[in-house]
Amino acid sequence: MSETPAAATSEDSKDKSQLRQKRMIADHFENLARAKQTLPNGYCGLPLQQSCPHPNACLTCNHFLTTPEFLDQHREQLQRTEQLIIQAQADGRQRLAEMNEPIRLNLIRVIDSLEDLDDPDAA
Repeated sequence: MSETPAAATSEDSKDKSQLRQKRMIADHFENLARAKQTLPNGYCGLPLQQSCPHPNACLTCNHFLTTPEFLDQHREQLQRTEQLIIQAQADGRQRLAEMNEPIRLNLIRVIDSLEDLDDPDAA
């Protein structure tokens, strides 16, 4: 029994869709492998040999404004930062871990301050 042209076209379309999906997943992991610092909406991939004059600068800026409504985003960035540090240490990439430690500490400071604001019984 031979395959109809419509069935063949459907199979080709399915194969192309699966190939596209595999490429997207591979690209995603390749991008994460280049991650050096977490950002609220992604990662920074600047090579370790270079230093950025403003990594997560808002976290230490006197003009940075945030409120308890952003706690989830700060917590999520802290979690990703801690994961990046743990993975860097496991891989023996101490410089990468050291670069992310100030970000981790700043996020903890921001989160603690916002939690105090959000808790009427605090203080």
